[in-house]
Amino acid sequence: MKKITLFFIIILFINGLFGVKTPSSLPFANSYLQRSSGAESLYWNPALISNVNTSGEWMSMPYVIEIENNMISVDLYNRFFRGRHFNYEEITAIKNEILDAIGDRFNMKVNLKIILVGMSFGNYAYSTSTNVLFKSSLHSDFIELAFVSNDEFRIYDFGDDHNDFILLGYQDFTFGYGGYNVNQLFPENMDFMPNITVGAGLSYLRGIYTDRLSEFDGVFRTSNEDGVVLYQSVKRISGERGNGIKASLGISVDAFQFDENHYITTGMSLDNIGASIRWTYALNEHENTVRIDSLHVNKLDKDIYTESNGKTELKAFTTKLPLNLKIGALYKFNELSASIDYAQNFGSGVAISFSPEISFGIEYILGDYFPIQIGHRLPIDDIEMANSIGLGLRLNRYEFGAAYQSIGSFHSYSNTGFAIGSYMKFRF
Repeated sequence: MKKITLFFIIILFINGLFGVKTPSSLPFANSYLQRSSGAESLYWNPALISNVNTSGEWMSMPYVIEIENNMISVDLYNRFFRGRHFNYEEITAIKNEILDAIGDRFNMKVNLKIILVGMSFGNYAYSTSTNVLFKSSLHSDFIELAFVSNDEFRIYDFGDDHNDFILLGYQDFTFGYGGYNVNQLFPENMDFMPNITVGAGLSYLRGIYTDRLSEFDGVFRTSNEDGVVLYQSVKRISGERGNGIKASLGISVDAFQFDENHYITTGMSLDNIGASIRWTYALNEHENTVRIDSLHVNKLDKDIYTESNGKTELKAFTTKLPLNLKIGALYKFNELSASIDYAQNFGSGVAISFSPEISFGIEYILGDYFPIQIGHRLPIDDIEMANSIGLGLRLNRYEFGAAYQSIGSFHSYSNTGFAIGSYMKFRF
């Protein structure tokens, strides 16, 4: 039975999130809305595209990769796979630790973003990036069945409520205009208003591949009369070569200007407006089914289960990306800056997080050229705690930075994930 249960676990995870992460935002744990500038503002707040000290900016192959789950920490992995033999009490303690950690479902996600070309000139910006997004959820009952004896009479119902996954790979080609000052639209006698700038971006999305769960249904039951009964059906749809669009809007307000290097700004942006990709090639629905009907110990000489696999061609279908709202504020005083951001997805889907994401970031520029950055993301519902650190070199015409983020704890063996990223920027 445990082998069959693990078979379905593998089905969910052999197919390889939604939430913006760019290399410069990583050291701030994504508290970056009002810190963004140039081409990266296309993914954060297009109102700040022109927020560059020079005429323009060019980014050289920046990347960020993130791997995260809510079950296996570094410490647990080391203890479980270090090759020693466990006694019954130790095994039981590890099983209980895992079951306590995952709650009602096991979540896992992988994000990869590589900005192939990113450039800005004045109020205009262009960027193209490769995005690989994967997130899955698996009901905790599967883990319990794999770890715990099935001697008790119990019925497990498996459905779509806690089981889901989505894999999406696409290329975006994004153009934007930002830094437009709306104060000029108001009468001169309203000069008491704070400085307000707006911006917008438009993206063509070229789909590479998608694979997502479309139906998940099953039941596992044990009783003296019927023995073991199991039915499990997994349906997923896949496609290649998609086309789509999305738009973004942003606003930035100079809330308080104490002096040139002492101020507070606030902002808001909407991303993934009307975002969707329509798939038109190699469209298939895959179905994997396993059945066990009235299995008793005295019938183990017969086939234990029957398995069937099928594939059906589909017509064109559409993948929608969740609307994303971001609100943020930045306080800057000479070489020190602090920020706070709030982000929220809107839509539906088990594999997509709709919990609010709240993060904080601090930067201090040491010796005028060396930024030291830290960030923290609050743990809220299925959002894990994250802590980031970044170092870099910042000159007038050149900037370099690298960052590491630990997920689930404060940079210790209790981490349940990590993210790394780096970037280079040239200004002209």
